[in-house]
Amino acid sequence: MDLWFLSDPQRLWLLLVLPLLLWLARPHRPRHRVATPHLEQWLRARARLGRRPRRFPWLRWLLAAVAATATVGAFAGARYGGRSGPQALAVVVDASASMAARVTPEGEETAFASAVTAVREALAALPPHVRVRVVACSDSVTRLPSDAAMALEQLAQISPRGAGLVDLSAVGRELDGLAHEVAVWTVTDGLGPTPPAAVGALTLVGSTQDNAGITAVAIEDAWPLPEVQASLTVDNFSGRPGRWMVRARGGVEDAAAPVELRPGESARVGLALRRTRGGRLELWLDGTPDGFAVDDRITVQLPEPAAPRIAVLADDETSPGIAAAAAALAAETGGRVLAAAAAGEADYLITDGGILPGPAVHPRSLSFGTRRQDAPLSVADIEPAPTVADWDREDPITRGLDLSELQVQTCLVRDFGGAGATLIRAAHGPLAVLSRDPTSEPAAASVHVAFRLSDSNFALLPAFPQFVRRSFARSFGAGDGAVPGSDSLLSAAESDLRPPSTGRPAERPLPAFGAPSVPLAPGLLLLALAALALRVWV
Repeated sequence: MDLWFLSDPQRLWLLLVLPLLLWLARPHRPRHRVATPHLEQWLRARARLGRRPRRFPWLRWLLAAVAATATVGAFAGARYGGRSGPQALAVVVDASASMAARVTPEGEETAFASAVTAVREALAALPPHVRVRVVACSDSVTRLPSDAAMALEQLAQISPRGAGLVDLSAVGRELDGLAHEVAVWTVTDGLGPTPPAAVGALTLVGSTQDNAGITAVAIEDAWPLPEVQASLTVDNFSGRPGRWMVRARGGVEDAAAPVELRPGESARVGLALRRTRGGRLELWLDGTPDGFAVDDRITVQLPEPAAPRIAVLADDETSPGIAAAAAALAAETGGRVLAAAAAGEADYLITDGGILPGPAVHPRSLSFGTRRQDAPLSVADIEPAPTVADWDREDPITRGLDLSELQVQTCLVRDFGGAGATLIRAAHGPLAVLSRDPTSEPAAASVHVAFRLSDSNFALLPAFPQFVRRSFARSFGAGDGAVPGSDSLLSAAESDLRPPSTGRPAERPLPAFGAPSVPLAPGLLLLALAALALRVWV
């Protein structure tokens, strides 16, 4: 502890006023010298008058010097007491997902709850003059209010989440830049991808333990079709083998798949799901060992079924396959088939043969041998017995389909739907095209086939149902698609609760905080005034 010190010692040069006061206080010398032979009589006369010779006024000068010195000391920032050391505390709290692990496998308290308790107890023991700033780090840095009580209240409401992408060491180094004023204190479990800062105080909470969790997920949603494919990565972060079940529930038909993993092993688990409704889909891991539950469950938001209104324009006697395909699509997607008279209200239109009124076709449609009203038909527009040359092996509609046995009696050469990407090609030109409508939102598409079903064996081929389903799905575009929820944890580093290869760092205590000093300026100024007042009476 410092007894006294000056905050601005450079101002002490003002003490040079003391020699000036000394010079001004000296007795004045006689202005004239007079030579006289009567010195003895002059001395006797002065003695009778009782006058003394003028001397230096030491007391008056001393009081002036005290007043000047006290004023300069106050101006130089004289202070008493105090202790050197930081007078502010920056608390860095790890709020990544691993902090949600229980302190012990059998307990209920989490590592983050222990961290909040440690911070609350430490702040309660701080001297009242110490300023506090609390930051919570997960995927980003959250700066809490400067008021300690409000900061503790908001800290207790934080839920550990995220992959711990914030570098705790970098945050600590940044806050340590004012080390002479701020003490940095990191509270963490010592796990995860980023190590704690090597500077400042360090408190470790939680414990290392065995765990298994879902560390990655991929969702392929075939909307507007009901198929949903979920692929999850499961990791066994433990020293013993285990067996788990990956389960799905909500918005789909319940499904489950087993997975067995050796110590430290990872596996990819696939679930073929079927949408029953939209909403929240839960995917979770069931089994032991399990250090904490955050990484055992993820959520996916499924869009509602398309529920399309499907219309069919075809001859029931010559096109029974069209009606059956429309009914199957409606049953699969939760939609309904409209009467032919209500085709204008349809979300999806299937036609076989005939002439569509007007120059445009439905933006989402599948047509077989249908031509537009403004396209007159001539003999040159009909190709007899076309030979299927090939089909697009990369397009999602025809990928993996076998159309080698497709036989066509007659087909239209042109004006059967407009220009587009060729899906099926004959020797003379396209037999099926994909036409997109860029003006619709979301982007719509239609598939146009040059021949009627009754003029081919297409409806009898195994590829036909898939061709219809894929054309329907392509017409609606990607749609909304499944979206993983914001509470999903996809970080292997956060799920690994085993001790780090370098070991957990040693804890470091909080430093001794500095004590504030007492300013002496008011007392010094009062002393200066008292010295000047006393000088008047001397």
